[in-house]
Amino acid sequence: MKKKLISLCLCISLAAALTGCGGNDSAGTAASADGSSATARSSASGSSKTSTSESSTSGSVPASDWDSVKPLDITQYLLPENVEKTDALIQWEKTDILNGHDTSEFVKEGPYEIGVSFQDLTNPVWAGIAQYIQEFGKEHNMSFTISDCGGDASTQVSQLESYIESGVDGIFIGGVDGEALKDVTAKALDAGIPVMGIALTFGYGNCILVPSDNMAGEACAEQAAQWIDDKFDGKCQVAILNYPQEISLLDRGNAIKKKLQKLCPDAEIVAEKAAINTTEGYDATESILQAYPDVKVICTIGDGGAVGACEAVIAAGKNTDDFGVFGIDGTNEAVQAINDPENPYRSSISYGNSIGWAKYCVDDFMKIFSGEDYKKFELMPVIPVTNENLLAYAKYSGMEESQLKS
Repeated sequence: MKKKLISLCLCISLAAALTGCGGNDSAGTAASADGSSATARSSASGSSKTSTSESSTSGSVPASDWDSVKPLDITQYLLPENVEKTDALIQWEKTDILNGHDTSEFVKEGPYEIGVSFQDLTNPVWAGIAQYIQEFGKEHNMSFTISDCGGDASTQVSQLESYIESGVDGIFIGGVDGEALKDVTAKALDAGIPVMGIALTFGYGNCILVPSDNMAGEACAEQAAQWIDDKFDGKCQVAILNYPQEISLLDRGNAIKKKLQKLCPDAEIVAEKAAINTTEGYDATESILQAYPDVKVICTIGDGGAVGACEAVIAAGKNTDDFGVFGIDGTNEAVQAINDPENPYRSSISYGNSIGWAKYCVDDFMKIFSGEDYKKFELMPVIPVTNENLLAYAKYSGMEESQLKS
């Protein structure tokens, strides 16, 4: 019961965090932030852990610094065109995702109604995207009908069928099963309805917002490796919370493991378990710590599992100064946890937070509707979030000073 309440509270707190994000680019605000560009370069180039300027440190950031800090400029973290891509993305780029259609078929005038189907709105990432697309859509006369398919592929297909029958102007998907989505997304395109998706669990459509899973996984491993070197001279027991059920997260987990083994060959990866949300993260970590009580580092493919892992570490009495949890997503909950000196969360790798995903969604839909050029495969930035840039990142994410405390 306690773990379910944790998950529910996380979702509610994120949904309440409204933003006043502005800026001159499609990814977010464009203001300066000290020390951010060096990490962006090192993560994008895949350089070793010793070149990472934003180290994982514990202890909260003084709230008195809030007024003097500018929002993080995430343009410094945009990936170059020649960045190393996953095999899955390379295969997708060879595919005619428009299924024979031309972009000119989807030009239309507003107002616009977008049908959304996400896999799990209890996950703070999806909940945040749902929140922010509605905020950003207002200035473009764009509204959203949002559905949660509960991780069920047949439910998601039914939701999309309903959107097509109602004549929506666009469809936005956080997919469960790419193969199951092919027929219904092809039907949407045939009806003149543009389709956009998050990640490579997709059918057919106009645009995929692509998380750079290999780069984010490597960046997560770099942060963990630096911690292992600093605290344990390169030798300790490590656990990984992955999620091989989804292709993007499979790539992410594999990248964490491969990079960590390269950077810390003497560290022992003793356990790997699947965990996509807070409850699963708690349960998996509880089980791991019972079987391997000497584990000191946990790397996760997402903040949902990471937050749950932190709760389990604390509940087990393992929350020592040298315990480190490292994740990916950069949610508001991750920011709060990293800022809390009593929490073992040390670093989260962000794709621009839910606010970034949402802004790309609205901006790219407007490009599709207006006939402008857009990227069919929009690579998201990779941003290491640590105590070094925490306040700037929190401001970029639309958080208020009062929200820095969980």
